Amino acid sequence: MGINSDPSFSNYALELKGGDRITHNRFVVPDWGALRFNIHLPQEAANKHNKLKVTLKDVASGEEITATILLDEANFTTDKFYYPTLEKDANRKLGYATRGFETFNVFDTFYQGLEQQKELDKFRGKTATLKFELEGGDPVYLDDVFFKSSYLKFGEPKPKDGSSPARYSGAADDGNLYKDNLLLEKPQYTLSYNGTGNISNWASFQIDKSSIFLDGEQNPTERSFIIDKSLPPNFNRVSSNDYDNAVFLGYIQGHQTPLASRSITIKDKRFVNLMTNIVPQQTKHNSTSFWEKFENYGQDFAKEGKEVYVINGIDGIKDSFDAGGKAIQIPANLWKVMLVLDKPGADPSTTPVYAVGFYYPNQDPGNIATKWRNKDWSKIEDRTQRPVWSLEEIETKIGYDLFPLLPQEIKKDIKDIKYIFPKQKSIGDTWDSLPWKSNPPPPPEDPTDPEEESEELESE
Repeated sequence: MGINSDPSFSNYALELKGGDRITHNRFVVPDWGALRFNIHLPQEAANKHNKLKVTLKDVASGEEITATILLDEANFTTDKFYYPTLEKDANRKLGYATRGFETFNVFDTFYQGLEQQKELDKFRGKTATLKFELEGGDPVYLDDVFFKSSYLKFGEPKPKDGSSPARYSGAADDGNLYKDNLLLEKPQYTLSYNGTGNISNWASFQIDKSSIFLDGEQNPTERSFIIDKSLPPNFNRVSSNDYDNAVFLGYIQGHQTPLASRSITIKDKRFVNLMTNIVPQQTKHNSTSFWEKFENYGQDFAKEGKEVYVINGIDGIKDSFDAGGKAIQIPANLWKVMLVLDKPGADPSTTPVYAVGFYYPNQDPGNIATKWRNKDWSKIEDRTQRPVWSLEEIETKIGYDLFPLLPQEIKKDIKDIKYIFPKQKSIGDTWDSLPWKSNPPPPPEDPTDPEEESEELESE
């Protein structure tokens, strides 16, 4: 199922066998959003150099562009992201597809060195057809052929001042209308990139059991930060070495989309380690004793079978540092909001929904996060004196409407929540026992919690 599908229809994957081709019905290419689809193939069908070709054709002019996915597993000893040669491009090879359905985006990315810049701009608003063709003798399965990232299911962050939301353009740096709000849709996350500050403004992603390692599973470390070569021409391409000067100022590489939230394959981890997903984060702010606690909170929901939509971002700039002639801006504050659904694919209008946010200056947090799960933050009216904020408080502070496609009657019920689930063995038990469509009651104090009381924040 895919573009223009009736949502009431059953969802079936499409099987393509060797030599098969299928052309999708005519449709109008939307004015923004990458073309994406999911691929699965049996392990025994991989690494035979088979190819899946995807062709978008303008019905009126006959003009077309073709992208190719090589159905071999990426080899990160030799392969690189956004490499012009297909055989060595990890972006166009398999990571997870032999275990489940893996998402691929096409036509949205600038490939330096190729004669044709593969982008959708010239097809926007036109009637087109989409053809899938399999070269090789083994079957492949396709599903969820759509435009726009699935991580923006409830809408991308929308500026409240009426300015344009993030959009992708392949234009060069000096002529790119979206230079400071460039939409980059990756298979693992979507973000808004600031080409002047050389950091991301925000990143949106989704977590469920399929995207993370569960307790007890082996999770190999992957800390190789990578230059994002998919940026349009003449954009600065930040490297890990560019952060050498940041260390002396007390900052290190901080992920907008956390590594642990996309940890199933090396390919996923390396996508998360692209430098466009990185911002300067104060060293202790980045540590396991603070911001990572909030990241783990969302992952705990996923481990209990929930589906979590997360948006992380920055608010304000407090400084910058030189990186080989390019200035990398240092965020003044970092924020996070999460929308939790009862289960993957749940309808928020008929099932429980939970939302909460976190906002904190990009500085040493002291012990502000101790006992954070067991404090009734709603009793602290001054939001500058707590890290836990409601969805509405964060929206007001940063000037964005977050999850704008969420039904307003649902958003009204959850926008003021500052409640945190207490520590216990099963989040699921707590979830089922709480009254939803209203602000849940404050959690009980946990006298066994060894953490100390938190100290006040210094500034907003």
